Amino acid sequence: MKKQKSGILLGGIFAIVTFVLLYVSIAIILNQDITVKNLVVYVIFSFLVGMIVSAFTYTKRSVGLIIFIIAYVIAFATMINAFLSDLSGWQDLIGLFQMIVVLGIGALLGAVAELALYFNDKRKRTIND
Repeated sequence: MKKQKSGILLGGIFAIVTFVLLYVSIAIILNQDITVKNLVVYVIFSFLVGMIVSAFTYTKRSVGLIIFIIAYVIAFATMINAFLSDLSGWQDLIGLFQMIVVLGIGALLGAVAELALYFNDKRKRTIND
């Protein structure tokens, strides 16, 4: 039960931080009006990020979690950097696209790393038996 609570807690924290970062970045840095549709998308996206973190935490996949967290930091840093750059009006789309791609790559690399570790451990157990 303890790992379930820690997975939910960490996932919830990441979901809240993701929502706040999206909202602040778009509303304040880009000075865009936020609509109800925007808020719904932010909540759904934040929930998905929280679910990824919860899945890595709940299954005790620390390497995958670390890879995803590094990608998370890079993703939001590149997004905010793009928002602050003068890209002839394209900074909003480029920043969001960068963030989504980097997060996707981070989740994929984390899953691949954990899969490689799983098969390596399985191979070691087979050799030792």
